[in-house]
Amino acid sequence: MALYAVAMSFHFLGVGYSLEEEYGVEYHNKVRYILAAASIMGWLSGILIEFPKPMIITLLGFVSGAVIMNSTLGELPRREEGKFGFFLAGGILYALILMLAAGK
Repeated sequence: MALYAVAMSFHFLGVGYSLEEEYGVEYHNKVRYILAAASIMGWLSGILIEFPKPMIITLLGFVSGAVIMNSTLGELPRREEGKFGFFLAGGILYALILMLAAGK
């Protein structure tokens, strides 16, 4: 779970940087605080509420799919400008981390 939290933290950093580049002052003044509060509220609800396993599995799949789509759009924007090497390396590293974590 700690590895997942670290991976999501890096993902949020990248998304935050992209949002700030695209939306500038509006993101910097308002939206980043809303997103930070939503993350804290999600963390608190995960600690305070006992969710059934099927719900957790479904939410994990949804979030993982969203991360993959978001990373794909960020790393492979256009054929000429894409960063396929970084995308591939990140995908392989993340898959290895998940396999190591699942083996424990």
